[in-house]
Parts: sequence; C-alpha cells; structure tokens
Amino acid sequence: MQTGLGSDLRRLYYNYLRSCAEVVKPGGRCVTMVLRAMLFIDVARALGEWAVVSVQVMRTRANLPAAVTLVRQEEDTLKESLYAQLEALNHLVKVGLRGVFLSVYMYILSYGACSQSALTRPPLPTFV
Repeated sequence: MQTGLGSDLRRLYYNYLRSCAEVVKPGGRCVTMVLRAMLFIDVARALGEWAVVSVQVMRTRANLPAAVTLVRQEEDTLKESLYAQLEALNHLVKVGLRGVFLSVYMYILSYGACSQSALTRPPLPTFV
C-alpha cells in the first residue's frame, strides 16, 4: 500500500487519476483504496473527468482507509464553459490558463453549490 510518506499526496492523486483517465473509457469505473479520502475526492472533482459514485470507509488494524468509486464522465460541461470564459478574458490577464483554471474550479466546487448567500462567501482569488 502506498501511503505517500515523504511525498505530496495531492500530486500523487492527481497523477494517478490522470493516468486512470487514459485507460478508463467514458462511463467506466475506477475503484481505489486511499487513506485520505477527502483529499482524493477534491482532486477528482477538480480534474472534472470523474464523478464520485460512492465512498466506503473500512476498518483495519491501525488506519481507516476508504474505497472510493469514481465513474469517468462523458464530458464536463462546467469545465468547458470555464475554459471558454477564461479564454475570452485571457487578453486582460497575463497568467497561464491552466494555472487559473484549477483555483477557479476549486472555488466553484467549494462554494458554488452551497446555500450560503453571496455576501458570506470568501472572495474569488485574484491573480496578478
């Protein structure tokens, strides 16, 4: 079992899910056992290629790993919409499109579906 000691788990999960996306066809499933389920789910959602189907926490001797079942999306319309909007505004900001995308997408996933009012949400990150 890879526990990610001495490594960046976010990067490990990102690389793993990108590799899975190359071999799993749209509509296919990927079941993975991870120790940090919330981090894994956040990375999967940020990629936009995966939807979380289920999460099952398992009891072992010392840890509480979770089996996360993901399904590969046919297409991510939210991601494509964001790319189009960022591309349209790209002439105003001298930042790479991919770097901006992940922060904006994580913000939308974190607060876009919440029932909070817009006044209580933290401001959208700015890039200079």
